[in-house]
Amino acid sequence: MKSVFLVSILFLLLAGCGNKEKKTESAVPPTEQSERSKEPPLPYMQPTLRDLAAAVVEAVADSNVDLLYNMMVTKDEYRDYVWANLDTVEVRGLTVDEVWGWNARDSDKAIGRMVGDYAHKEIQFTRLDPPRDIRTRGNIKVYRGNWIHVQPRDEQEEATWRMINVVMEYQGWFKVITYDD
Repeated sequence: MKSVFLVSILFLLLAGCGNKEKKTESAVPPTEQSERSKEPPLPYMQPTLRDLAAAVVEAVADSNVDLLYNMMVTKDEYRDYVWANLDTVEVRGLTVDEVWGWNARDSDKAIGRMVGDYAHKEIQFTRLDPPRDIRTRGNIKVYRGNWIHVQPRDEQEEATWRMINVVMEYQGWFKVITYDD
């Protein structure tokens, strides 16, 4: 009899705890809510990685090369937000100008290829695979290996793009560091 009473009390306590948790549930975990600023800290940043990927797909379909470049960090943003947070092992004696030059060259080729392949075609963003690598660097997170899945209207098979190579998250907002060719 005593054990039934204790089990009943334990059940009521656990049920009460469960109800409290349900009342405070949110679509965005509390840490993400507090980290995201209300306004993007840099121009053309997107509130989620998925939104960034969808915006890139839409810009490619519209042949909006200017928007693709705007969604990518500028050289100054790269220096101030990405480069400033890299440690010496990652830098390996290179200069910001050298690395930025390689990133810009690869991004130019990627944008040219993707716009050339998909310009003015009806393509729909379908999904984004989780990044293959996420690293915290100072006050930013760097996402690598972002595979985008699209459905071209005139094709039966879904296409997979590795259009976005590296993405920066800063204050809960996302921007392309480099496109991938």
